[in-house]
Amino acid sequence: MKQRFTRSTWPAWWLVVGCMLPLACGPSFETLHESNIRFEHCNRLDLDERVARNHRLYCWKQWRTRYAYGQTRDRLEYAEGRIKSIRLGEAGPTAPTPAAPAPSASATVRDRERPAVPAVIPAPSASSGEPRPERPAPRTPKAPVPAAVPTPPR
Repeated sequence: MKQRFTRSTWPAWWLVVGCMLPLACGPSFETLHESNIRFEHCNRLDLDERVARNHRLYCWKQWRTRYAYGQTRDRLEYAEGRIKSIRLGEAGPTAPTPAAPAPSASATVRDRERPAVPAVIPAPSASSGEPRPERPAPRTPKAPVPAAVPTPPR
């Protein structure tokens, strides 16, 4: 009777198991993706002033209990901070408003020196030597086919 696992094959098997074990024990990509989506959802609720405080608190608590596996420490600390601040009734983060940058002195000088762009670009003339593109022949519209409406039997 032939033995399947001999002493010489054990190191190879331990090597295979040792390489596969870290991959099997970590969070899956699907788990991380769902956690990221839920985190962004709770973050969006914080930015919306119309969402009730209890709803935001429930969202962050649910993220902390169900979706925090495999997340980075900064996200975990942020969620804990949001839960504490919502409980205390503090205002959440506000959505950033785009602010127009103040024009610098050098930018206004550059704008004055730049030539104006013509609003209409002239078409090439026949004397310029460029061939004119040929236009396709106009299509004649087909007459619509009348719809056959069956008459009800009498």
